[in-house]
Amino acid sequence: MAVRHFGIDEACHDLLPENRGVFYSYEGSLTTKADEDNDETVSWVIFREPMWVDRDTLGEFVGLGHQAKKSQELNRWFVFTSFVPPG
Repeated sequence: MAVRHFGIDEACHDLLPENRGVFYSYEGSLTTKADEDNDETVSWVIFREPMWVDRDTLGEFVGLGHQAKKSQELNRWFVFTSFVPPG
């Protein structure tokens, strides 16, 4: 399966890190401000292995004008891991 992402055709598996078994996950909300049409809960997955994008691709994303919410307190959110953290 291929996706079109910022004008670049890539296979979906190429958009993910090689080690997809080590990650954090939590239930949260969309990164944009919620409104009546947009109050969904989202399952977030954050891979432990970082992925890098080049400066041009990042610039294209920023140029889309994404209006992200500010970071929020953890409060009663539960963050899960697929591994046992050291320590």
